Amino acid sequence: IENNGHAFLSPSSAKTWTTCYPSIVLGRQIPDSKASDDAKKGTKAHSFAEKSLRLAIKGEPWTKELYDSCDDSEMIGYVEGYVNFCLAIKANFSKTYTLSTCEVEKTIKRSDVNWGTADFLLIGSKFNETSRKTEYTAIIVDFKYGRGVDVAVEGNMQIANYAVCLEPTYRIKLSRVFGYIYQPRIAGGKPYERWELHSELLKTYIKYFNRVEKEVLEACKEFDKEKDYSKLTFNPGNLEHCRWCKVKPQCPAFRDAIKKDALIILDSDGPEKEEAYPDLSLIPIEKVVAAYKRRKAVESFFEDMGQFLLSKMERGTEVDGLKLVAGRRQRRWIKGKEEAIAKTLIERGIAEPWTKQLINLTDAEKMLGKKGAEKISDLVNLTEPKLQIADADDPRPAVDTVGELSEMLIGE
Repeated sequence: IENNGHAFLSPSSAKTWTTCYPSIVLGRQIPDSKASDDAKKGTKAHSFAEKSLRLAIKGEPWTKELYDSCDDSEMIGYVEGYVNFCLAIKANFSKTYTLSTCEVEKTIKRSDVNWGTADFLLIGSKFNETSRKTEYTAIIVDFKYGRGVDVAVEGNMQIANYAVCLEPTYRIKLSRVFGYIYQPRIAGGKPYERWELHSELLKTYIKYFNRVEKEVLEACKEFDKEKDYSKLTFNPGNLEHCRWCKVKPQCPAFRDAIKKDALIILDSDGPEKEEAYPDLSLIPIEKVVAAYKRRKAVESFFEDMGQFLLSKMERGTEVDGLKLVAGRRQRRWIKGKEEAIAKTLIERGIAEPWTKQLINLTDAEKMLGKKGAEKISDLVNLTEPKLQIADADDPRPAVDTVGELSEMLIGE
Protein backbone atom coordinates (compact mmCIF):
# COMPACT_ATOMS: atom_id res chain seq x y z
CA ILE A 1 0.00 0.00 0.00
CA GLU A 2 1.48 3.35 -0.99
CA ASN A 3 0.40 6.94 -0.62
CA ASN A 4 1.76 9.19 -3.37
CA GLY A 5 5.07 7.34 -3.47
CA HIS A 6 5.40 7.14 0.31
CA ALA A 7 5.02 4.07 2.50
CA PHE A 8 1.55 3.50 3.89
CA LEU A 9 3.15 3.45 7.36
CA SER A 10 6.12 5.77 6.95
CA PRO A 11 8.71 6.42 9.68
CA SER A 12 8.24 10.18 9.30
CA SER A 13 4.61 9.84 10.42
CA ALA A 14 5.23 7.05 12.95
CA LYS A 15 4.36 9.32 15.88
CA THR A 16 0.89 9.80 14.41
CA TRP A 17 -0.02 6.25 13.31
CA THR A 18 1.34 4.60 16.46
CA THR A 19 -0.54 7.01 18.73
CA CYS A 20 -3.84 7.27 16.85
CA TYR A 21 -4.45 4.53 14.25
CA PRO A 22 -7.74 6.05 12.93
CA SER A 23 -5.60 8.81 11.42
CA ILE A 24 -4.16 6.33 8.93
CA VAL A 25 -7.39 4.37 8.50
CA LEU A 26 -9.40 7.43 7.48
CA GLY A 27 -6.51 9.37 5.94
CA ARG A 28 -6.12 6.95 3.03
CA GLN A 29 -8.79 8.70 0.96
CA ILE A 30 -7.76 12.26 1.80
CA PRO A 31 -5.35 13.87 -0.70
CA ASP A 32 -2.23 15.54 0.63
CA SER A 33 -2.49 19.29 1.03
CA LYS A 34 -0.30 21.59 -1.01
CA ALA A 35 3.23 21.92 0.32
CA SER A 36 3.86 25.06 2.35
CA ASP A 37 6.76 27.39 1.63
CA ASP A 38 8.62 25.94 4.63
CA ALA A 39 8.05 22.39 3.35
CA LYS A 40 9.35 23.37 -0.09
CA LYS A 41 12.43 24.91 1.51
CA GLY A 42 12.98 21.71 3.51
CA THR A 43 12.74 19.62 0.34
CA LYS A 44 15.22 21.91 -1.40
CA ALA A 45 17.63 21.69 1.56
CA HIS A 46 17.44 17.87 1.61
CA SER A 47 18.11 17.67 -2.12
CA PHE A 48 21.10 20.00 -1.85
CA ALA A 49 22.37 18.10 1.22
CA GLU A 50 22.12 14.76 -0.58
CA LYS A 51 24.13 15.95 -3.59
CA SER A 52 26.69 17.67 -1.38
CA LEU A 53 27.17 14.70 0.95
CA ARG A 54 27.58 12.23 -1.91
CA LEU A 55 30.42 14.32 -3.34
CA ALA A 56 32.04 14.78 0.07
CA ILE A 57 32.03 11.04 0.83
CA LYS A 58 33.78 10.40 -2.47
CA GLY A 59 36.36 13.02 -1.49
CA GLU A 60 35.36 15.24 -4.38
CA PRO A 61 35.01 19.04 -4.02
CA TRP A 62 31.69 20.81 -4.43
CA THR A 63 31.27 21.88 -8.02
CA LYS A 64 30.23 25.25 -9.37
CA GLU A 65 27.11 23.57 -10.76
CA LEU A 66 26.23 22.39 -7.26
CA TYR A 67 26.63 25.87 -5.79
CA ASP A 68 24.63 27.35 -8.66
CA SER A 69 21.78 24.90 -7.93
CA CYS A 70 21.17 26.62 -4.58
CA ASP A 71 20.63 30.37 -4.51
CA ASP A 72 20.27 30.48 -0.71
CA SER A 73 23.60 31.32 0.97
CA GLU A 74 22.18 30.62 4.44
CA MET A 75 21.09 27.15 3.32
CA ILE A 76 24.52 26.47 1.82
CA GLY A 77 26.14 27.27 5.16
CA TYR A 78 23.79 25.03 7.14
CA VAL A 79 24.19 22.15 4.69
CA GLU A 80 27.96 22.49 4.81
CA GLY A 81 27.75 22.09 8.60
CA TYR A 82 25.61 18.97 8.18
CA VAL A 83 28.03 17.46 5.65
CA ASN A 84 31.02 18.10 7.91
CA PHE A 85 29.12 16.55 10.81
CA CYS A 86 28.40 13.37 8.82
CA LEU A 87 32.03 13.12 7.71
CA ALA A 88 33.22 13.49 11.31
CA ILE A 89 30.77 10.81 12.48
CA LYS A 90 32.01 8.49 9.73
CA ALA A 91 35.67 9.07 10.60
CA ASN A 92 35.12 8.40 14.32
CA PHE A 93 32.96 5.36 13.61
CA SER A 94 35.61 3.84 11.35
CA LYS A 95 38.17 3.99 14.16
CA THR A 96 36.17 1.48 16.21
CA TYR A 97 34.23 -0.54 13.65
CA THR A 98 34.95 -2.12 10.30
CA LEU A 99 32.75 0.01 8.08
CA SER A 100 30.61 -2.17 5.82
CA THR A 101 27.87 0.26 4.81
CA CYS A 102 27.86 4.01 4.17
CA GLU A 103 24.66 5.20 2.50
CA VAL A 104 23.06 8.52 1.60
CA GLU A 105 19.27 8.62 1.13
CA LYS A 106 19.02 4.85 1.57
CA THR A 107 15.61 3.16 1.46
CA ILE A 108 15.28 0.75 4.42
CA LYS A 109 12.31 -1.57 4.69
CA ARG A 110 10.72 -3.46 7.58
CA SER A 111 7.63 -4.66 5.68
CA ASP A 112 5.71 -3.95 2.50
CA VAL A 113 3.83 -1.12 4.24
CA ASN A 114 6.51 0.17 6.61
CA TRP A 115 9.62 1.60 4.98
CA GLY A 116 11.42 4.89 4.65
CA THR A 117 14.55 6.69 3.51
CA ALA A 118 17.44 7.37 5.88
CA ASP A 119 19.31 10.62 5.21
CA PHE A 120 22.68 9.18 6.27
CA LEU A 121 23.43 5.63 7.38
CA LEU A 122 26.48 3.77 8.65
CA ILE A 123 26.75 0.09 9.58
CA GLY A 124 29.92 -1.40 11.01
CA SER A 125 31.05 -4.62 12.65
CA LYS A 126 33.41 -5.58 15.45
CA PHE A 127 34.46 -9.04 16.69
CA ASN A 128 33.61 -9.63 20.35
CA GLU A 129 36.39 -11.68 21.95
CA THR A 130 34.18 -12.69 24.88
CA SER A 131 31.19 -14.00 22.93
CA ARG A 132 33.33 -14.98 19.94
CA LYS A 133 30.73 -13.40 17.68
CA THR A 134 30.67 -10.49 15.24
CA GLU A 135 28.57 -7.60 16.54
CA TYR A 136 26.92 -5.02 14.29
CA THR A 137 26.34 -1.37 15.15
CA ALA A 138 24.52 1.24 13.07
CA ILE A 139 24.28 5.01 12.97
CA ILE A 140 21.32 6.89 11.51
CA VAL A 141 21.43 10.65 10.98
CA ASP A 142 18.19 12.46 10.22
CA PHE A 143 18.60 15.96 8.77
CA LYS A 144 15.85 18.40 9.68
CA TYR A 145 15.87 21.90 8.19
CA GLY A 146 12.86 23.19 10.10
CA ARG A 147 13.20 26.15 12.44
CA GLY A 148 9.91 26.25 14.33
CA VAL A 149 9.89 22.94 16.22
CA ASP A 150 12.85 21.62 18.22
CA VAL A 151 12.66 17.86 17.57
CA ALA A 152 13.93 15.73 20.46
CA VAL A 153 15.80 12.56 19.50
CA GLU A 154 15.32 10.39 22.60
CA GLY A 155 12.10 8.41 22.27
CA ASN A 156 11.63 9.78 18.75
CA MET A 157 9.33 7.35 16.93
CA GLN A 158 10.77 8.17 13.50
CA ILE A 159 14.30 7.25 14.63
CA ALA A 160 13.01 4.13 16.39
CA ASN A 161 11.15 3.05 13.25
CA TYR A 162 14.24 3.61 11.11
CA ALA A 163 16.23 1.48 13.56
CA VAL A 164 13.89 -1.53 13.32
CA CYS A 165 13.91 -1.28 9.52
CA LEU A 166 17.65 -2.00 9.42
CA GLU A 167 17.73 -5.67 10.46
CA PRO A 168 15.30 -6.98 7.80
CA THR A 169 16.90 -4.75 5.16
CA TYR A 170 20.44 -5.98 5.75
CA ARG A 171 19.56 -9.35 7.37
CA ILE A 172 21.72 -8.77 10.41
CA LYS A 173 21.23 -8.62 14.18
CA LEU A 174 22.21 -5.28 15.63
CA SER A 175 23.78 -4.92 19.05
CA ARG A 176 22.91 -1.23 19.12
CA VAL A 177 21.88 1.73 16.99
CA PHE A 178 22.88 5.36 17.48
CA GLY A 179 20.24 7.75 16.21
CA TYR A 180 21.08 11.40 15.55
CA ILE A 181 18.83 14.32 14.69
CA TYR A 182 20.77 17.16 13.09
CA GLN A 183 18.72 20.36 13.18
CA PRO A 184 21.01 23.38 12.63
CA ARG A 185 18.40 26.16 12.51
CA ILE A 186 17.13 25.70 16.06
CA ALA A 187 18.30 28.52 18.31
CA GLY A 188 20.64 27.78 21.20
CA GLY A 189 22.83 24.79 21.99
CA LYS A 190 24.45 22.32 19.63
CA PRO A 191 22.65 21.45 16.38
CA TYR A 192 22.43 17.72 17.07
CA GLU A 193 21.27 15.21 19.69
CA ARG A 194 22.04 11.49 20.03
CA TRP A 195 20.01 8.55 21.28
CA GLU A 196 21.42 5.06 21.84
CA LEU A 197 19.09 2.12 21.25
CA HIS A 198 20.67 -1.00 22.78
CA SER A 199 19.73 -4.54 21.71
CA GLU A 200 16.98 -5.03 24.33
CA LEU A 201 15.35 -1.71 23.44
CA LEU A 202 15.51 -2.64 19.76
CA LYS A 203 13.73 -5.93 20.50
CA THR A 204 11.02 -4.00 22.36
CA TYR A 205 10.49 -1.64 19.44
CA ILE A 206 10.46 -4.53 16.93
CA LYS A 207 7.61 -6.19 18.86
CA TYR A 208 5.85 -2.84 19.23
CA PHE A 209 5.91 -1.93 15.53
CA ASN A 210 4.89 -5.49 14.55
CA ARG A 211 1.86 -5.23 16.83
CA VAL A 212 0.83 -1.73 15.74
CA GLU A 213 1.16 -2.58 12.04
CA LYS A 214 -1.06 -5.63 12.52
CA GLU A 215 -3.67 -3.56 14.40
CA VAL A 216 -3.70 -0.82 11.76
CA LEU A 217 -4.10 -3.23 8.84
CA GLU A 218 -6.88 -5.12 10.64
CA ALA A 219 -8.61 -1.81 11.44
CA CYS A 220 -8.43 -0.85 7.76
CA LYS A 221 -10.05 -4.12 6.67
CA GLU A 222 -12.73 -3.86 9.36
CA PHE A 223 -13.58 -0.27 8.51
CA ASP A 224 -13.72 -0.98 4.77
CA LYS A 225 -16.32 -3.67 5.45
CA GLU A 226 -18.64 -1.80 7.82
CA LYS A 227 -17.75 1.92 7.52
CA ASP A 228 -18.53 2.16 11.24
CA TYR A 229 -16.88 5.27 12.69
CA SER A 230 -18.03 4.38 16.20
CA LYS A 231 -15.54 1.50 16.31
CA LEU A 232 -12.59 3.82 15.75
CA THR A 233 -10.83 5.03 18.88
CA PHE A 234 -9.30 8.46 18.31
CA ASN A 235 -6.46 9.55 20.57
CA PRO A 236 -5.55 13.26 20.45
CA GLY A 237 -3.20 12.99 23.44
CA ASN A 238 -1.47 16.34 23.89
CA LEU A 239 -2.25 17.22 20.23
CA GLU A 240 1.44 17.04 19.29
CA HIS A 241 0.94 14.32 16.67
CA CYS A 242 -2.29 15.93 15.46
CA ARG A 243 -0.41 18.77 13.76
CA TRP A 244 0.34 16.68 10.67
CA CYS A 245 -2.79 14.52 10.67
CA LYS A 246 -5.02 14.89 7.61
CA VAL A 247 -8.10 13.72 9.53
CA LYS A 248 -8.12 16.65 12.00
CA PRO A 249 -11.02 18.53 10.38
CA GLN A 250 -13.26 15.45 10.79
CA CYS A 251 -11.85 14.14 14.10
CA PRO A 252 -14.31 14.32 17.04
CA ALA A 253 -11.56 13.85 19.63
CA PHE A 254 -9.50 16.73 18.24
CA ARG A 255 -12.63 18.88 18.06
CA ASP A 256 -13.37 18.20 21.74
CA ALA A 257 -9.78 18.94 22.71
CA ILE A 258 -9.61 22.35 21.05
CA LYS A 259 -13.11 23.12 22.33
CA LYS A 260 -11.71 22.83 25.85
CA ASP A 261 -8.94 25.27 24.98
CA ALA A 262 -11.47 27.68 23.48
CA LEU A 263 -13.59 27.52 26.63
CA ILE A 264 -10.53 28.21 28.79
CA ILE A 265 -9.98 31.49 26.98
CA LEU A 266 -13.49 32.52 25.99
CA ASP A 267 -15.31 31.51 29.18
CA SER A 268 -14.37 34.69 31.02
CA ASP A 269 -16.54 37.00 33.02
CA GLY A 270 -18.24 39.92 31.35
CA PRO A 271 -21.65 40.88 29.98
CA GLU A 272 -20.51 40.56 26.37
CA LYS A 273 -18.16 37.60 26.64
CA GLU A 274 -19.42 36.02 23.40
CA GLU A 275 -18.64 39.11 21.35
CA ALA A 276 -15.82 40.80 23.28
CA TYR A 277 -12.20 39.68 23.33
CA PRO A 278 -11.59 38.12 26.76
CA ASP A 279 -9.63 39.91 29.45
CA LEU A 280 -6.69 37.52 30.00
CA SER A 281 -6.02 39.07 33.40
CA LEU A 282 -9.30 37.54 34.62
CA ILE A 283 -8.27 34.00 33.65
CA PRO A 284 -6.10 31.88 35.98
CA ILE A 285 -2.55 31.88 34.60
CA GLU A 286 -2.29 28.08 34.61
CA LYS A 287 -5.28 27.86 32.26
CA VAL A 288 -3.73 30.38 29.87
CA VAL A 289 -0.48 28.35 29.89
CA ALA A 290 -2.37 25.11 29.19
CA ALA A 291 -4.07 26.62 26.15
CA TYR A 292 -0.93 28.40 24.94
CA LYS A 293 1.17 25.22 24.94
CA ARG A 294 -1.31 23.60 22.56
CA ARG A 295 -1.47 26.57 20.19
CA LYS A 296 0.57 24.95 17.37
CA ALA A 297 -1.93 22.16 16.86
CA VAL A 298 -4.82 24.62 16.89
CA GLU A 299 -3.03 26.92 14.43
CA SER A 300 -2.38 24.01 12.08
CA PHE A 301 -6.07 23.13 12.34
CA PHE A 302 -7.00 26.49 10.83
CA GLU A 303 -4.36 26.00 8.12
CA ASP A 304 -5.92 22.63 7.30
CA MET A 305 -9.34 24.27 7.30
CA GLY A 306 -8.12 26.75 4.69
CA GLN A 307 -6.64 23.98 2.52
CA PHE A 308 -9.86 21.97 2.86
CA LEU A 309 -12.00 24.91 1.73
CA LEU A 310 -9.56 25.78 -1.07
CA SER A 311 -9.61 22.24 -2.48
CA LYS A 312 -13.43 22.22 -2.38
CA MET A 313 -13.75 25.59 -4.08
CA GLU A 314 -11.11 24.75 -6.70
CA ARG A 315 -13.33 21.81 -7.69
CA GLY A 316 -16.31 24.10 -8.19
CA THR A 317 -18.06 23.91 -4.82
CA GLU A 318 -19.84 27.18 -3.99
CA VAL A 319 -19.39 28.31 -0.39
CA ASP A 320 -21.65 31.00 1.04
CA GLY A 321 -19.66 33.91 2.42
CA LEU A 322 -16.44 33.03 0.60
CA LYS A 323 -15.11 33.30 -2.93
CA LEU A 324 -11.93 32.49 -4.85
CA VAL A 325 -9.87 35.47 -5.99
CA ALA A 326 -6.56 35.79 -7.81
CA GLY A 327 -3.65 36.46 -5.48
CA ARG A 328 -1.28 39.34 -5.96
CA ARG A 329 1.19 38.87 -8.82
CA GLN A 330 4.76 40.06 -8.59
CA ARG A 331 6.81 41.72 -11.29
CA ARG A 332 10.34 40.37 -11.67
CA TRP A 333 13.14 40.07 -14.21
CA ILE A 334 13.02 37.04 -16.47
CA LYS A 335 15.20 34.42 -14.81
CA GLY A 336 18.26 33.29 -16.75
CA LYS A 337 18.42 36.45 -18.91
CA GLU A 338 20.15 38.75 -16.43
CA GLU A 339 23.13 39.54 -18.67
CA ALA A 340 20.93 40.42 -21.65
CA ILE A 341 18.66 42.53 -19.45
CA ALA A 342 21.65 44.42 -18.01
CA LYS A 343 22.96 45.11 -21.51
CA THR A 344 19.58 46.42 -22.63
CA LEU A 345 19.26 48.65 -19.55
CA ILE A 346 22.67 50.21 -20.30
CA GLU A 347 21.56 50.89 -23.87
CA ARG A 348 18.42 52.56 -22.55
CA GLY A 349 20.18 54.95 -20.20
CA ILE A 350 20.90 53.12 -16.91
CA ALA A 351 24.66 53.50 -16.47
CA GLU A 352 25.11 50.80 -13.80
CA PRO A 353 22.42 48.10 -13.74
CA TRP A 354 24.26 45.93 -11.19
CA THR A 355 24.25 46.75 -7.48
CA LYS A 356 27.17 46.04 -5.14
CA GLN A 357 26.85 44.97 -1.53
CA LEU A 358 29.08 43.51 1.19
CA ILE A 359 29.54 39.76 0.92
CA ASN A 360 27.35 37.60 3.17
CA LEU A 361 29.07 36.63 6.47
CA THR A 362 28.48 32.91 5.91
CA ASP A 363 29.95 33.11 2.41
CA ALA A 364 33.00 35.02 3.68
CA GLU A 365 33.73 32.43 6.38
CA LYS A 366 33.31 29.62 3.88
CA MET A 367 35.76 31.23 1.48
CA LEU A 368 38.33 32.00 4.20
CA GLY A 369 38.22 28.56 5.81
CA LYS A 370 38.19 27.84 9.53
CA LYS A 371 41.50 29.55 10.41
CA GLY A 372 40.79 32.52 8.20
CA ALA A 373 37.32 32.98 9.68
CA GLU A 374 38.83 33.33 13.16
CA LYS A 375 40.79 36.35 11.96
CA ILE A 376 37.63 38.33 11.15
CA SER A 377 35.97 37.83 14.54
CA ASP A 378 36.74 41.47 15.44
CA LEU A 379 34.58 42.56 12.50
CA VAL A 380 31.51 40.69 13.67
CA ASN A 381 29.06 41.35 16.47
CA LEU A 382 25.81 39.77 17.63
CA THR A 383 22.36 41.29 17.50
CA GLU A 384 20.45 41.74 20.72
CA PRO A 385 18.43 38.58 21.46
CA LYS A 386 14.66 38.84 21.44
CA LEU A 387 12.93 37.29 24.42
CA GLN A 388 10.93 34.17 23.56
CA ILE A 389 8.59 31.90 25.46
CA ALA A 390 9.76 28.27 25.69
CA ASP A 391 8.64 25.13 27.52
CA ALA A 392 10.16 24.56 30.95
CA ASP A 393 12.21 21.58 29.70
CA ASP A 394 13.89 23.64 26.94
CA PRO A 395 17.71 23.28 27.30
CA ARG A 396 18.32 27.03 27.04
CA PRO A 397 18.82 28.83 30.38
CA ALA A 398 16.02 31.06 31.62
CA VAL A 399 16.51 34.83 31.45
CA ASP A 400 16.45 36.51 34.85
CA THR A 401 14.42 39.57 33.87
CA VAL A 402 13.94 40.60 37.53
CA GLY A 403 17.69 40.57 38.16
CA GLU A 404 18.40 42.48 34.97
CA LEU A 405 15.79 45.10 35.90
CA SER A 406 17.37 45.48 39.37
CA GLU A 407 20.80 46.05 37.82
CA MET A 408 19.35 48.73 35.54
CA LEU A 409 17.72 50.51 38.50
CA ILE A 410 20.90 50.34 40.60
CA GLY A 411 22.91 51.65 37.69
CA GLU A 412 20.62 54.63 37.44
